[in-house]
Amino acid sequence: MPSVFENLATHLKTKRKQAGISQEELARQTGVSLTLIRDIERKAANPTLSSLVKIADAFDISIAELLDFNNSLKDSAKISDAIVRELKHLPPDKLRLMLEFIRVATR
Repeated sequence: MPSVFENLATHLKTKRKQAGISQEELARQTGVSLTLIRDIERKAANPTLSSLVKIADAFDISIAELLDFNNSLKDSAKISDAIVRELKHLPPDKLRLMLEFIRVATR
């Protein structure tokens, strides 16, 4: 199963091409650096929540849709496994922040 960041890379590139915009134009529209946009699409960067919000807003979609959760993670067991895999490396302060985000996003 692809990781969340692999899904993001694939889905971001697809959405950007569907919108007919370059990486440079997306960077300009979002205020996210061109280097980060390129690195996300190459699966070489883990974007911040702030960057994800800006990118999702540019396409007028949710972060969940940008991460392509609906198509790639069909059941709660897969979602739990993906979250654990992606978050287990975080230091405690960043993990608490992400858990709070998840709590708020799933209300």
